[in-house]
Amino acid sequence: LLALGFFYLAIDFRGLSHPKGIDQAQIAREIARGNGFTTQMVRPLSLDQMRNFALQSEDNEDSVSLVKFHDTYHAPLNPMLNSVVLGMFEDRWAWTGESVIYFPDRVIAVVSVVLFLWAIGINYLLVSRIFDTKIGGVTALLLLLCDLLWEFSQSGLPQMLMFFLFSFAMYFLYKAIENYQLKRSPLLWLCLAGGFFGLLAMAHWIAIWPFLGLLIFTSFYFKPRGVQAVSMGAVFLVFLLIWGVRNNNVC
Repeated sequence: LLALGFFYLAIDFRGLSHPKGIDQAQIAREIARGNGFTTQMVRPLSLDQMRNFALQSEDNEDSVSLVKFHDTYHAPLNPMLNSVVLGMFEDRWAWTGESVIYFPDRVIAVVSVVLFLWAIGINYLLVSRIFDTKIGGVTALLLLLCDLLWEFSQSGLPQMLMFFLFSFAMYFLYKAIENYQLKRSPLLWLCLAGGFFGLLAMAHWIAIWPFLGLLIFTSFYFKPRGVQAVSMGAVFLVFLLIWGVRNNNVC
């Protein structure tokens, strides 16, 4: 673990590797600067969207600020999380030319690696609970040796955050199934699973699709049918509604 971490963060790291990861990183820096969820990369379609919003608001289209331009493209959780860590190293934001690697890029990569390693631990607990510790150990080792996952941790993308949240959601779902089989209420664990799926959707909107499948499963598996699914769906929707209201207000 230590050897792989050192290799991918020190020797092999060449800066954030994906354009969307870099884009989310600069949004995180804007949040850390106190500018809110704004971006310095203005898409033509987004600019047109904001201008139309200004016109519909009976305002002058020149009032659209390119200095604090609201981003509505990216899901917010990954930039928000990175902004907290970047804020701790504000004195290292300036480019000094001493290294070919921009220091905040490495900070964001470290956050992804930490989330990746935590996710491996959660999966070890989950697989060990379902099967046994030997299979859990093999699973953890295979995840640790997966080069693709390490490459994602260098990209700046939210995949490691998503892996972390999805692993927690699956652990809570399995706890709900265990409680249901023991004739206990699974509601708390299902609500926790719904909450973590809500956070997952705030990391990437694609999480909505597997959650719909989970709702169908929950509706048929747990009795009384529909009650547990409605509770879990309500917790999930809270997260989407919060950001939906924000996006509606700015565009």
